[in-house]
Amino acid sequence: RHRSRGRRFSMARVYSFPCFCAVTVRLAGLRGYGRLCDGITCAVKHHGSMSLVHKKNFPFLQSNPFFWSQVSNYSQIRKLDDLTYERLADATLDELAEALDELGESGVCHQGYDVNLSSGVLTLHLGGDMGSYVINKQSPNKQIWLSSPKSGPKRYDVIDDRWQYSRDGVALHDLLAQELSDTIGTRVDLSELKFAHIMSDECAWSK
Repeated sequence: RHRSRGRRFSMARVYSFPCFCAVTVRLAGLRGYGRLCDGITCAVKHHGSMSLVHKKNFPFLQSNPFFWSQVSNYSQIRKLDDLTYERLADATLDELAEALDELGESGVCHQGYDVNLSSGVLTLHLGGDMGSYVINKQSPNKQIWLSSPKSGPKRYDVIDDRWQYSRDGVALHDLLAQELSDTIGTRVDLSELKFAHIMSDECAWSK
């Protein structure tokens, strides 16, 4: 337990790391904040996994892009051959298109809501003046690119078991679900989609 002068901030969480014992972090003030940053970065560096760290678990770090850029340096971008990437990206877009189409049929969306998938480009028109999402394959970089009317452009790699943006550690499916929930006013959950979590056997299709 650490104490510091000034404004007090305390929290207690328990995280289990495959290569560490369960760690309980109790923090106070800016001194504790700095130690938490160091501790998370150390854990990711040794384990090589950004899946250990999610922004929703650390809301007070959301405004610290430098910290997330440093942590992401230790994450592991999964190396995919061309065939595996193409199959994985196509399957991800197909599944997203189906889920978003079902959302449109649920009756909670604007009348102009429309989903279209063609030649590796998924376009979601929210209707009215709410803008459009474009999600597309970027084969040369083995990425999926997103253009969002709320948060702008992002580039997703397969990091750990998710399509993840390396600069903030947020997964494609998580961002889409959050932004669509905020825009539509109804909770959208994409976490149960098969390709929201990519298993190792799904990256062995090229064999």
